[in-house]
Amino acid sequence: MRITTNMVSNQIIENLNINLANLAKIQEQTATGKRILNPSDDPLGTQRVISIKEAIDGINQYQRNADYVTNWVTASESALGAVNDSIMRANSLAVRGAQDITLNQSELDAIADEIDGLIDQVLNAANTRLEGKSIFSGYQIDTDAFTATRVGTEVVSVAYSGDIGVDQVEIDTGLIVNKNVPGDQILQPAAGVDVFDILIALRNDLRAGNTAGVENAIAMTDQAQEQVLNQISFLGNKTNQLEMADSNISEKKMGLEALNSKLEYVDMPEAIVQLQTAQNVYDAALQSSSRMLQQRSLMDFLG
Repeated sequence: MRITTNMVSNQIIENLNINLANLAKIQEQTATGKRILNPSDDPLGTQRVISIKEAIDGINQYQRNADYVTNWVTASESALGAVNDSIMRANSLAVRGAQDITLNQSELDAIADEIDGLIDQVLNAANTRLEGKSIFSGYQIDTDAFTATRVGTEVVSVAYSGDIGVDQVEIDTGLIVNKNVPGDQILQPAAGVDVFDILIALRNDLRAGNTAGVENAIAMTDQAQEQVLNQISFLGNKTNQLEMADSNISEKKMGLEALNSKLEYVDMPEAIVQLQTAQNVYDAALQSSSRMLQQRSLMDFLG
């Protein structure tokens, strides 16, 4: 078979185009930082990258869920901390009202006035809202958890206005936590004693000069405080659980991101070396091809 000049030229051009395409690809990889520029570059790698990104998206959702629950738990802890402070103060006032025999009725009334203020403080804390949502109302997040009945300005009774709904949130694969605790499970008989009733009775007994009732309030406020502290402790444990879950999924995410980076992105120092090598190969091919074409043309001329 006779090899013509056109055949040699075409083969040379084809080889140059292959080298040039390889050089262009490596240049684009270096410029973009991506190893896979088109799915056809690495079909299996492309599919793995897609799967990894879907897994990372799932983890991002878990992290958003965990942040949402954490904010809710933090707000609940803060509100119950305020309730606990009020109960502690009420207990201290009950001790004073029951044991200080020098107090006259006017002074007992002054203590009762402070208890009345504490009742409002507990009510306000129990009706805490986060982003406009009532945190202790169960599913009834648009409704205050507790509704007070008043005579004049004084609270005479408090009723729970929410429901027993508990919102469950998945914060990792198969790990579901309760976001909220209904208020009646913390401050009313469903949890043990009715905190509001205890404080209202203490105020009324102080006003009536009922020493026995005031003395009984010491033990009752102790019990109310223990009830609230138990819930605060429970929320603290949940915070720890959320932190551990966040740490675990963050580690998963880091591992997936590292794998994704290895699959989808180039090793830049290595890519620069490959780019220089491809450039050298192309330059050498140009020089070699130029010489071959010149020699072939001269042979054709002489022939």
